[in-house]
Amino acid sequence: MPCDIKQVVSNREISQTYQRSNTKGPLMPHPIPDRPWAHLGADILAFAGKNFLVSIDCFSTWLELKLLSAKSSLLSDNVPFSSYKFKQFAECWNFKVQTTSSNFPQANGLAEKAVDIAKRMLHKEYSYCCILIGLSPPQMHLHYRLKSKIPTYSDHLKPHVEANVPTRLRASQHSQKCYYDRSAVALPELSPNQSVTVQQGNKWTPATIVNKFDAP
Repeated sequence: MPCDIKQVVSNREISQTYQRSNTKGPLMPHPIPDRPWAHLGADILAFAGKNFLVSIDCFSTWLELKLLSAKSSLLSDNVPFSSYKFKQFAECWNFKVQTTSSNFPQANGLAEKAVDIAKRMLHKEYSYCCILIGLSPPQMHLHYRLKSKIPTYSDHLKPHVEANVPTRLRASQHSQKCYYDRSAVALPELSPNQSVTVQQGNKWTPATIVNKFDAP
């Protein structure tokens, strides 16, 4: 009997180690800001032996690309935005830095998408024009359409402030969440000191909850 119990426990541990990944949980979207550059996403892009800082405005999806001269001076575990120097910079300029969980790039999905767009732009394979709620990034960020080679009416190039943009963005975000959550399953709430298993690659390892993290 003791041998049988030991065998059952051993098989259970093996099955937990190699169990399947959890079904995706409900979408946890970031709050919609009320104006441009109130909240932005950022990431590092390595391209052709050079490093670029990619930043994207979470309100208008306006994207900016900056060549870095020395990325190594900022490197840390949560590359590079949890480094000591970057925290000093944020404190000096009075803005809040919110990093995301390791091995969970979806939590910083907008910045990840911006990196992909920037890389394709450097390859000259992509013309960046992300349309949200029927408005382009220049319309939401600069309040006018950018002039291009395509003929257009002069009135279309005049400044125009769109109304109720945050409300329209929140409605669009709500629709995306409803669509995403149709196949999502909410997991039970975890508590400090609770024993759990954490997926690392293809394996699950035992762990203990220390504290609740603010970001996904």
